[in-house]
This record gives sequence, C-alpha cells and structure tokens, in this order.
Amino acid sequence: MDPKEIPRQGSVIHYSCLWSHEHKKGNTEDKKDRPCIVIRALSTGVCAVAPVIHRKTEGTTGIEVPSEIKRQLGFDEDQSWGVASELNRVTWPGIDCVNGSTADDMGQFGSIRPKIWDNPAQSIR
Repeated sequence: MDPKEIPRQGSVIHYSCLWSHEHKKGNTEDKKDRPCIVIRALSTGVCAVAPVIHRKTEGTTGIEVPSEIKRQLGFDEDQSWGVASELNRVTWPGIDCVNGSTADDMGQFGSIRPKIWDNPAQSIR
C-alpha cells in the first residue's frame, strides 16, 4: 500500500494504541502494539481507531470480530473484540502505525465489512 493512501473505514491497521486509563496517568505511549480497526477516516489522514483485544473488559463497549473475518486477517482463533469505547486518534501515516508480523509493510492487515461498525462510526462526528 502507498503510505500516502489513507486507510478506509473498516481497514485493520497495526497501531500503538494508548488506553484511556494510561492517558489519565500521564502516559503518552502504549506498552503494546496491536491491531486496530479504522472506525472513521478523513481525507486529511486523521483516523479514529478502535483496538482489538482478546478479552472484553468491564466498562468497555466492544463489538466481536467474527471468526471468518479473523481468519481472513490472519488472526488467531481466540475470541476478539473491537473496543469502541477506547478510540484513538491517528494521523496517517504516523510514527505509531507499525508493522506487525502478519501486517503488510505499511502496517495493514486488511479490512472488515464497514457494516459491523456502522453504529460506532455514526457516533463519531
């Protein structure tokens, strides 16, 4: 993928996502790079992304990533959730967009059907 090409809604990128509780403690960087789903992408390169995790934690709003999509993306078989309540703002391409073992050279795994994310995307203005 051309680094100037902005990911679209539904793209799954590898990103160093900062959790809100870490941000509140004053942290500016996350401890773990992870797949994140692009919820909203603007033509300016600014994207809202939701981290993908294996355990849905109390107090978070998440949407399960279907097994079929996980296989297409090269993810493991464990249950995964896109955490809509923990969005990060990304400027593409950025220093926090990283290459992963199954991601392409621009840090993208592939994409999911945007329909899965219609409701969370509508709430981001």
